Amino acid sequence: AGRCFAIPWLLVSTFAVTRSFLYLTDYSLHKRSREMTKWILHKKITLSDLAAADLDHDGSISKSDFVIYKLKQMGKISEIDILQISKQFDSLDHAMYGKITLADLMETV
Repeated sequence: AGRCFAIPWLLVSTFAVTRSFLYLTDYSLHKRSREMTKWILHKKITLSDLAAADLDHDGSISKSDFVIYKLKQMGKISEIDILQISKQFDSLDHAMYGKITLADLMETV
């Protein structure tokens, strides 16, 4: 009778301990990620940051340039993501104004 109890007990307790370690590890990684994000968000922008964030190389950064730069620093998006989104935007911007208009969308349909 003891063996019938011990086998499931060992399986369940091993599983529970393993899950506990996984939760602790996940919590630690999540906490470190939040701290890094907080540090990046509060970090003052430098001249090298300005140059790196200036996507259109006009010597200034727009709000969208700044947001993209901060998201890249936080690891939330990658350069590949940005390129894919830019390609999709360009495919919708038929008039090549740098904006997607109703007329552009009508051409797509």
